[in-house]
Amino acid sequence: LDTDAVAASVRLVSDPEVAGRLRRYLDEWRLVVPALSGNDLLAMGVPAGPKVGETLQKLTATKLDGLVDTEGQERALVERIISRGS
Repeated sequence: LDTDAVAASVRLVSDPEVAGRLRRYLDEWRLVVPALSGNDLLAMGVPAGPKVGETLQKLTATKLDGLVDTEGQERALVERIISRGS
């Protein structure tokens, strides 16, 4: 997302809850990235192609939910994803 557009939206939106979520996106959520890279996922056995991006998205979502914090936890999650084939 364009951070300037999000910042402008914070100033324009009338709902304080929405403004707060937009601010939280700018201050926190957009900065959350997995410790593992696409190359790490490939080395772990994630098939090249869309599965790499999908797995990175799952890692990011899980990290945002506070369910993984460390690289080791991310690796364990990727292993579970690989074993399920999803």
